[in-house]
Amino acid sequence: MIAKHIRLPALILLLAATTVANVTRAGDAGETTDYACAHGERFTVETRTGHLRLRDGSGVFALSSAPAERGERYTDGNTVFWDLGEEAILERRGRSAITGCKPRLVNL
Repeated sequence: MIAKHIRLPALILLLAATTVANVTRAGDAGETTDYACAHGERFTVETRTGHLRLRDGSGVFALSSAPAERGERYTDGNTVFWDLGEEAILERRGRSAITGCKPRLVNL
């Protein structure tokens, strides 16, 4: 009988902790923007404080904020994403830079 009484509070505590964790993650969601580039390339950027996730057909890349003379620059050492406001540039080691990338806002 005591075991039944202990399980219920433990279950309630577990559910409460899960709810709090989901609220915390939702608050850090950032902004997601789709980009369409001049030569048909497309990718998605999920911006967070100090870093972002870049997704394209070849994978997901975690890029950290880096110094830039203009705009915002993020890199992981192999991939560079430059946000210049109205346009963005995507550079990858061993490939030509992808230019003329225009943002299309997905969610606010």
